[in-house]
Amino acid sequence: MIYSQLKKYPFSPEQLCKLESEIEKAGDFEKLMFKKKALKKEDGTMVVAVYEDIEKYKELFLTEEYESLRSIYDTQVPWSFWGALYESLIKMKEAE
Repeated sequence: MIYSQLKKYPFSPEQLCKLESEIEKAGDFEKLMFKKKALKKEDGTMVVAVYEDIEKYKELFLTEEYESLRSIYDTQVPWSFWGALYESLIKMKEAE
């Protein structure tokens, strides 16, 4: 995803700061994605998770600061959503 595509995602500074904090607590972005069930291991190989029940995923993982993002979350692949949020965080950090 390129930066111009990130404009469709209305991430707030609070959401980006929460993601940054979660990454720090988890150790890195990849570890956080395992916690958020966006990545999983199958036969020792890391794979991107797919969730057919989008609403269930939103209930489980789009809470607190992320709750307002439920209306734009429309993917069965959580990795793509969190990846866009992470890219926004990186762009914010680069702009500082």
